[in-house]
Amino acid sequence: ASPLSWEALLDEFHETLHPNHFICMKTSRILLQIYGAREGFTLQDMTSEQLDRKLQLCQHYMDVFNILEPGYRQWKGRLYEEMLGPMTLRLQHKIATDQIGKLE
Repeated sequence: ASPLSWEALLDEFHETLHPNHFICMKTSRILLQIYGAREGFTLQDMTSEQLDRKLQLCQHYMDVFNILEPGYRQWKGRLYEEMLGPMTLRLQHKIATDQIGKLE
């Protein structure tokens, strides 16, 4: 299924379930893994809004599971790896468009 289908499913879940409910969190995890890995949704193909959405999903997942499982965990390392690509692309774009300068 495409990320759009998963986003629609997540929206449906949010109508009746709390955003931190296990089912919503599981759906979010699947969605954040699809962004950046599926054909047509690789990091280079993603729009700025999609990159931001991936980072938003990662941050929400981290916020919830840091409470449930504090400390250093394997899932946290994987999540940081998921965040690294979009953050790098956003930084490169800001440097290329002179929104921020390079350190000299």
